[in-house]
Order: sequence, then C-alpha cells, then structure tokens
Amino acid sequence: EMRDGERDAVGCPFGLSRVLADQHDVVDSKCALVERFTLGPPGAPPPPPVGPSPLVRVHLKGTVVDRRGIARVRVSCAPAPVPCAGRLSLYTLRKRKLTRMGGTKFAVPAGTTRVVRVKLNKKARRLVRRRRKVRTQVFVAHQDPKAKPIRVATLSLRRARR
Repeated sequence: EMRDGERDAVGCPFGLSRVLADQHDVVDSKCALVERFTLGPPGAPPPPPVGPSPLVRVHLKGTVVDRRGIARVRVSCAPAPVPCAGRLSLYTLRKRKLTRMGGTKFAVPAGTTRVVRVKLNKKARRLVRRRRKVRTQVFVAHQDPKAKPIRVATLSLRRARR
C-alpha cells in the first residue's frame, strides 16, 4: 500500500500483485491490479478505487487438450460489479522464446467460474501429442484497448487419454 502522498516507485516482479497507490506513485506495468486513490484532506476517507476490471484467476489443475486440439481452461472472476472479459492467450517457452499456442476471447460474470475453450494451433497440437504434458503460460488482456497482456498463471496442458 503506497497511499502516503509521496512519490513512490512500485514494482511487481511476477505480475500477480495488487497495488494500492496514490496519484503521485509510479507503478510498474507488470502489476496485475492497480487501484489509484486521490488524496483528500487529512482524516478524510479515501475515495473509491479506479482501475482495470477485477483480477482473473486461472485454475491450474485439470487442463486437458482433447483430440481436436481444444484446451479447456477454468477461469474465475472475483466478485465485483464488473464482469471479467478480454482475451486469453496460451504461450510456451521454446528455445528461450515465448511461442504462441492459441488464444480466444472470453467473458466470465463476476463471482463465477467458467470453462474457456482455447483452440491450439498446429505446432502446439503436435507438441502436446509428442510430449503428453506441456508447461504453458497464460496471459490475459482485459477488454480495454490500451490494456497490456498480463501473465496470470503457469499451468500444464495434458493430452487426453485415448
């Protein structure tokens, strides 16, 4: 929490942090949820937060790729007045580079969990078929056109049993 009226530099090394900042603070673009406050007179209650839509949570267990190359990723949205919506993308690390595996648009009502179906590209389908299990990074970009994709989880995609 950086609501002290002074200029602070806030960093989020893994992109999973929630930051409460005032209007003077410089916040790293990797921070997943930034709530900004405008400081009023001393003793006054802080105004309501202004920031992006609620934080998206990806469930790490049970992500299976079927024979058609569709990964089913369970996504939860925190209880809030605004639903979670945006673009969910899957990447894997190959030869020290992030390689895109697939992506799709999603919308999850606030306070609920939904299964998001992601169609994998040809290279990703072949990789899952050969390795059986592939470590994957999940990125989410909120609906806001200026929003940068944020890494929200690292999970393992498994090939479905035949």
